[in-house]
Amino acid sequence: MRGDEQRDPSGSAGARPLEARWIQDPEEWARHREVWDEVLEGARPCVFQTWDFLECSWRHFARPRGHALAVITLSEGGRLVGFAPFQVSTRRQFGLPIRRLGVLAAWEADRVPPLIAPAGREAECASAVLSCLETRAEGWDYIELRELSSADPFGRGLDGWATRTGRRCIQEPTSPSPYALLDAGCEHGMKGLGPATRKNLRRYRRKLEAIGPCTLETLDTPDQMERALGLYLDLESRSWKREEAQGVGKNEVNRLFYRDLLPRLASKGRAVVSLLTQGGRPIAGTIDLRLGDTAYGSHATYDEAHASFSPGNVLNGLSFEWHAAHGVRRYELYAQFLGNKMRWASATWSNVTLRVFQTRGLRRVLLFTPGFVRATLSRRKPNADAGSGSARDPENDADIP
Repeated sequence: MRGDEQRDPSGSAGARPLEARWIQDPEEWARHREVWDEVLEGARPCVFQTWDFLECSWRHFARPRGHALAVITLSEGGRLVGFAPFQVSTRRQFGLPIRRLGVLAAWEADRVPPLIAPAGREAECASAVLSCLETRAEGWDYIELRELSSADPFGRGLDGWATRTGRRCIQEPTSPSPYALLDAGCEHGMKGLGPATRKNLRRYRRKLEAIGPCTLETLDTPDQMERALGLYLDLESRSWKREEAQGVGKNEVNRLFYRDLLPRLASKGRAVVSLLTQGGRPIAGTIDLRLGDTAYGSHATYDEAHASFSPGNVLNGLSFEWHAAHGVRRYELYAQFLGNKMRWASATWSNVTLRVFQTRGLRRVLLFTPGFVRATLSRRKPNADAGSGSARDPENDADIP
């Protein structure tokens, strides 16, 4: 299927206008594969917008559920300069179809920027994307961006665009995303824990060492990923996550996603599995993704039999040292489940969930009016702590708006 083209009306005089193209055909999208990450790394790098992460998200989560690809590419003189990778999912509410436009990156991501654009041209690129969304307005009913950084320039532009075009925009605060700064080496992060926590970590490590020497094993090459994932999944089976259906191994689709993703990222130095072992047996593990000087703490688990020794925290301290020695300056801890993460955090990113609704037409009035009424009533009640929520699969959510 041929993508639609839209020229950006805000292009500056003398500059080539941006060409925005809506791509639904995976084969057409694949033609950008060779230059995709080059464009990403020249803008605002995010591992969740790399070709490998997005293609694995499409292959394992979006396409099997019947979602439609909706990648908007931005080109200048035939050269790719930016992109906004979306998908359109359809479900039924009150017996009527409802189509949601959201990011292509899987729910395994955090704070995904909707738009990748060259530095200094964010507003111009956002204008081109919004013009393209306007052109394709009959193909979606609402836009939903979850855990979006409140400072994201595209989010701010989307809010203003909704107001100008007569659409309804709703913003809700959601769980913040903590991060640790390692730009002064691991000691910077460790000092942020406070003396009592640092003392406890030393005590936990001594207790572990008393029953057997502990070592840090890091696996970060493609040929190691199959073994690394197997060891990690075995650890999850000995943790609380098995009963709660959480983590990498929560279902077969999730396992296949990581089995496909990790070797691809590792081939470019973008994935590492760290294991805390005792007597050769793993007792805690983490899966971290990397891009540039940023690491993303994707998953962590530990053996319940060693819970009293806090092996997960011991491993965090050791892995922070490893990351700092390998050029990482910021370690992202993801939103949700903040109880333990906050002890490691230097600061947090504030996040919002942003939804833009189209309200023209009887079908959309029937779909959205009950939700608008519920949302209005719920805002009159005290808000729950946004940082205490648990992870959800947005495919199963029915709380619209």
